[in-house]
Amino acid sequence: MPIQLWPDPRDGLDPADSPWNWAELDSYHDGPTRNPPTPAPGWERWYFLYELPDGSRAKVSADRDPQTGEWFNPHPSSAQQWP
Repeated sequence: MPIQLWPDPRDGLDPADSPWNWAELDSYHDGPTRNPPTPAPGWERWYFLYELPDGSRAKVSADRDPQTGEWFNPHPSSAQQWP
């Protein structure tokens, strides 16, 4: 079964949240993906910090595909604190 990849992490989030209106404030690489969706080496976990239109902030995690540079499984991070 093919995996769904997204060109921007916001594209894979719930459209009801209007993530395309979120401004990216920062991002960081957090090392290799622990459970990559494919056996290809080089998957990386990234975190993104966004500012929402109401001024609140959201932290999103996603895994970067080493072959395409696109994003797999973007979702709100369970830990919302930023380093």
